[in-house]
Amino acid sequence: MALKESNHSRILRILTERALALPAGTKFSTEYELCAEFGVSRMTISKVIDTMAADGYLFRSRPKGTFVCEKIPLRQVVTFLLPCPDALTRTGYVSIAYRNLFSGALEAAHEGGARLETVALSPTNDPTNIDLSVVNHLKPGSPVLVPNEGFFPLFDRLAKRDCKVILLNWQTLYSDRPKAKYAQKWPTGKMDRRQATYELTCRLYRRGCRRIALMSPYLYEPEHPISAGYHDAIRTNHLEEFIFDQKSSATVDKLVPEELRFLSENRCDAVVLNATHMLGITGESLNDCLGVHGDIQVGAMRFQPEYNRIRRNPLHYKFDEVKIGYDSVKRLLAGQFEPQEILYPADLYEEGEIATGELNVTACRERN
Repeated sequence: MALKESNHSRILRILTERALALPAGTKFSTEYELCAEFGVSRMTISKVIDTMAADGYLFRSRPKGTFVCEKIPLRQVVTFLLPCPDALTRTGYVSIAYRNLFSGALEAAHEGGARLETVALSPTNDPTNIDLSVVNHLKPGSPVLVPNEGFFPLFDRLAKRDCKVILLNWQTLYSDRPKAKYAQKWPTGKMDRRQATYELTCRLYRRGCRRIALMSPYLYEPEHPISAGYHDAIRTNHLEEFIFDQKSSATVDKLVPEELRFLSENRCDAVVLNATHMLGITGESLNDCLGVHGDIQVGAMRFQPEYNRIRRNPLHYKFDEVKIGYDSVKRLLAGQFEPQEILYPADLYEEGEIATGELNVTACRERN
């Protein structure tokens, strides 16, 4: 059974509609006139007028009276999901990716006359401590940018609220998982890590390397895009596979003895290496920083030269996350919103580019 509307709510609704219909600067009815019209006390009317003034519909100018404010069009709000409140301020590579995405998203929202809000899934970045109510304020059609599949606990709630969602897919929405069904309903932006890894491995092959190793975490996952791209390149060029599934060593800047021994015992002449965690390192080359022999060529996946000080940058690929965030919000604000997938290729850089230590957003845009 529907609750009965209170006097305050009823009068507020009627007077708000009346104020919206009047030109800015029009003198509004006096409190005495409104008391007589609605048959309520002056205190009730005064509280309603105070509420409307606080909301920007009216302004009081004593002793002249109450007047209608200039109409300020409501700005659309785009919701940007974060894993935790400090996700944009941490020093790790994950925060860098979020900052880049957010930077592009903010620029697109500004250009589209919209606002960008952030909501955090967990107050502590703990998967056992999540707050699903952070999206309770969203309505049908509310635009939401979901940066990755890690926000899966919110997927069902966003779908039931009929939100307008862009889901960024780092090729980890595996077909055998419940998360995959949402990728079929929502527009997605896919970062093509599989093709990027394939091209990086083939580039080493064209340089004359024939014993190319792969070192990265999570390679045990059967559909992982990095291992899949590496397998594709190895099969295409009829080479032997040398795979090292990194564990805790994937978070340090030097290869541990076990990894160096793996390269030596297998007589590897090249390695395709996960480089997302490599930040703030300094040296002549990545080989020097990693402790890898100079005869072994390195292909670095998602290496970020702007956050390092290496004189001779390695062969590497990276994604322009600023552009991805920008494009995603542009799609959210567009009138047409079809559930299609946009594929984002990585940018592949040859060895030897001098690092500037600065993020050149304009140059990134021009390349794309």
